[in-house]
This record gives sequence, C-alpha cells and structure tokens, in this order.
Amino acid sequence: MNARQRHAILVRHAHAEWPTYVGADFDRPLTPQGLGDAASTAAAIRDAAHRPELLLTSPARRTLQTAQIIATTLDLPDSAIRQVDALFNAAAAALDAELRRAFATADTVLLVAHNPGISELARMLTNDPTFAAFLPGHWLHTAYRCD
Repeated sequence: MNARQRHAILVRHAHAEWPTYVGADFDRPLTPQGLGDAASTAAAIRDAAHRPELLLTSPARRTLQTAQIIATTLDLPDSAIRQVDALFNAAAAALDAELRRAFATADTVLLVAHNPGISELARMLTNDPTFAAFLPGHWLHTAYRCD
C-alpha cells in the first residue's frame, strides 16, 4: 500500500440504555439523550468540514443508530455505511485492522465503535498514552498513515 495520507474519524457510540436495559448488550438502543448527542456529534463533524467516504460501524444497535444519524446529517447515502461484525466490542488492534482494509477503497473513513477499543485506538493513532477515554458520542479526527 502506498504512503498517501488518509484520515480517520473515530466516534464512540452515543449514550445507550444502561444499566436498566433488559436484553442482550448487542441490542441496547440509544437513549433520548444519546439520540441528541449523536445529532450534536454529527453536526460537529459536518461543521468541521469532514466528509468521510465510508462509515464503518459495529452492527450493535447503538453503534448503528449513531452511524445512521451521522450519515443522515452529512447527507451520505445508506450505502456509505458498512456494518462489520468484527467491530462489536473490538480491541484497538481489530479496529485498526478494519480501518486498514477500508483505506484500500476510501481516503477518509469514519469508524463508530465501543470503548475501551475506540479510546485505545485513539491513543495509538495520536501516539498519546494520556489521551482521555472517549465519553459517549465523543469523536476525534486524525491523520492516518498507511505504510
């Protein structure tokens, strides 16, 4: 792969039902606060003039809802969202591997995932071991070098 510059936008899913949700962790939806926070996150990404070509997301309900809100706000087609089973509660190394695969077809990729993996990936990509853990709905844009 060549060394051209790519851009990653890392997003932790917005606030989801917890701990009162009855059901599988995979199925937890965003709360009303989470829906609003996802909309605010999407607006901030739009206002920062970031336009991903591809949105990778865990297929968990809360991450998919967050990705759909972002795609709608950025006026991206549904086809821009790619659900990847391996992203569900994935560690940083697995998230990074999926980003690398995605960069084969896109220069700017937005990744919606879960903690602690998404925060670990942010620490790794920024080379900042003190980078604070993402709160629900937090995001980071960073350059990504594929060598």
